[in-house]
Amino acid sequence: MSYGELPIRYVRTFEAGGKSIRSDYYNPPPDAASYIIYKEGDLIKAKNGRTGQVKFSGSDAATVILEAINALSTAGGRILVKNGDYQLSQTILLQNVHNIVLSAESWKTRLITTGEESAIALGHKSNSDYACNNIVIEGFYIDCSSQSKATQGPEYFTEHEGCGIEVGQYCDNIVIRNNFIYNSGNDSIFTCRSRKVLVANNWIDSTRGYWASIHHHGYVDESSRHRLVIVGNVIQNSQTGAIRHGNVIANNLIRNCTTLDFPCVVGADLGTAIIGNYLYNVGRGIYAWGEPVSIVGNVLRGTGEEGSSGISVAYYSGAEGYTAIVGNSIMDFHYGLIMSEPIKNVIMKGNVIRNVGYAGIVGKPSNSIIEGNIIKNVTLYDGMMIGGSHNIIKNNLLDTVNRYGIQEYGDADYNVIEGNKFINVSSTVIVKSGANTIIRNNIGYVTENRGTATFSGDGTTTTFTIPHGLVSTPTTYYVEAASADAAGDKYVTADATNLTVTFTTAPPSGVDNVVLKWEAKV
Repeated sequence: MSYGELPIRYVRTFEAGGKSIRSDYYNPPPDAASYIIYKEGDLIKAKNGRTGQVKFSGSDAATVILEAINALSTAGGRILVKNGDYQLSQTILLQNVHNIVLSAESWKTRLITTGEESAIALGHKSNSDYACNNIVIEGFYIDCSSQSKATQGPEYFTEHEGCGIEVGQYCDNIVIRNNFIYNSGNDSIFTCRSRKVLVANNWIDSTRGYWASIHHHGYVDESSRHRLVIVGNVIQNSQTGAIRHGNVIANNLIRNCTTLDFPCVVGADLGTAIIGNYLYNVGRGIYAWGEPVSIVGNVLRGTGEEGSSGISVAYYSGAEGYTAIVGNSIMDFHYGLIMSEPIKNVIMKGNVIRNVGYAGIVGKPSNSIIEGNIIKNVTLYDGMMIGGSHNIIKNNLLDTVNRYGIQEYGDADYNVIEGNKFINVSSTVIVKSGANTIIRNNIGYVTENRGTATFSGDGTTTTFTIPHGLVSTPTTYYVEAASADAAGDKYVTADATNLTVTFTTAPPSGVDNVVLKWEAKV
């Protein structure tokens, strides 16, 4: 007997003496899943989540899962895969399906590849006719150990090549969350020409190739251009990069990605926010270009190898820069912060850069602000090496630098270097190359000074020497009388150490009666 689509069940009520007094229809509530996939012996079965009826079965997990997906109405539904090991002889390929949640019971639900093909793929990398919309993939343990290590990155026109999860052209509103992906031969999660994709709270371990554990590449038009949000993932032991071409990259933990071949985290050319990530034991940290870019509040600790770098930013064709690098902690790299090409409109503020080899900050910024950074323990060369012009470099602390504190080089000019503090700089504190660069009010590199000098006249001495304490011979200086006995005719000369005041007539004898106010600037 049936009642609509659901089976009718009788519930009979008995009184104390055992006599039946009532029979009722009982209609069980539907399961949250449209289909439930489970193992029974060597068979994979798919039962209807509402009726409990087994609809599909077979020995190949991918085939059974796809049969269940294709049986859904256009309204979509949820496919729940129960715990168990599911060997995949082919990719679970979703094409032109929509509004589907493909979820696992737990990480004890293992999808295990048996060849070179990807575990799960959505759409097609070069044909939008197969695009999927509104898809969630969640909760699986995906073991890709069968795949060979890739020697090149995924291609546009080659399908299902050694990845964990692929998302193809024009696929939109895709969520990939809470999965564990292990030992993929190529990029663990690869999105190609897709639209909006969220990758959240996944754990990715031991990606072997090629570009990155999570990677978006290519676009057809602006609607498919770098719209990837990557949040809250753990990525460890990658033999390549960790994240490549995300628009929002936030709160990810990345460990033991030590290669110098690719940066650990790469932004997108349409603008990137890289916020609050923790990178530990990495080779090349963060690399971003384009506009606008915000790199804020990240913690990076490197391997210290030659060639390693904390944060790098670069010029992108036609871009004006507009990059903010604020509040990052960078430690144990060869380079701290690099502007690898001429770049403008950058603010570098409040960063802490420690234990670097070559330089704390190096590059060719222009029209930029470098303010309030701490650079400590540069073991080879300079605290800052600045090759650009029209920058403001102020209120930075540079402590324990093996060579120069701040060096201008190349065509650097029209910079303002002021209010910085230098401690324990082994060589010249500031090396100036620009004729129009202004250097002022720095502690540890005195370019202007003033004071009051007091002497006792003896009636015969006409020359009085005042140490000015500047880094070199002042270009402007003056001395004026601050007492009656110092008011006679005089002239002043300067060298690298002193101002020398020579009176035409010796001041009279007295105690502290020759008082001179002075000021000098380099």
